[in-house]
Amino acid sequence: MVRALSRTNCSQVARNKTADARHSFLQPNETVTCKAAGEGWTFLVPKILRAAKGADSTPQSKTQKRNRNVKRKNFPHPLLSENQSPSPTREAIDYRDTGAVGRRLFVRKLGIAGVSLASVLALLVTSSAMADDIVVKFKGGIGVIPASTVGSANVVQGIQPPGEPWVIRALRAEVKQDGRIHVEGRGLLLAGGNGIGTNGRQKVFATLICGTALFSTPVANAVPIADDGDFTIDDVLSPVPPLDCANPVLLIRSAAVTGNPWFAAGIPVVFE
Repeated sequence: MVRALSRTNCSQVARNKTADARHSFLQPNETVTCKAAGEGWTFLVPKILRAAKGADSTPQSKTQKRNRNVKRKNFPHPLLSENQSPSPTREAIDYRDTGAVGRRLFVRKLGIAGVSLASVLALLVTSSAMADDIVVKFKGGIGVIPASTVGSANVVQGIQPPGEPWVIRALRAEVKQDGRIHVEGRGLLLAGGNGIGTNGRQKVFATLICGTALFSTPVANAVPIADDGDFTIDDVLSPVPPLDCANPVLLIRSAAVTGNPWFAAGIPVVFE
């Protein structure tokens, strides 16, 4: 169906096509013929448009509906003309590749972090050792056995053993660069004679041996052994031991017995 419009309405429709068709008296599938300023053109109202509100509408047949569906498939947007090119499609992304790249990046970062962490830990260990100023440590103790072999006294660097054996359950000690020494002993008791299982009413002090040189806490500062054999020594060795104490030996010695024999020895900790 062809319907002539006035110049004003025709120009309006020509400029705004679909939008104005909704508000005009046009029906779907109508063709508009316009003439203005000596020029002529035609305009086909799109099939997908509904008739204007209040205007008479004609029922659509099944064929029209099928045609409309086909047109929607070919032109999904009603304002998209045949001359307009569709939006460029993005290239498909293979997420397996991106996952592999992400994993490689994570492993690389983890390796860098591991190296950094190792450096930090090494620095912390070194700083801790420097802050402690520890020359030598001892962990564990050995009670004295007076005779090392048949007929031979168990002498350590000229220091004699007592007349009876002693046992010790535990011992820990640290010697620092300025000569300070801290010793904690547990269960130092007689292991023979009439006083077996007792502390023998003894007082003890410490002697550190480096090679053949002796460094001791003052005998006057000797501490008593508790009834259960426990004791603690916090004192300063004299003279101050060297920083490179060779073959360190720690002896716990008696302050009450003549000659100051040793009752127990510490087990040195090996620094790696």
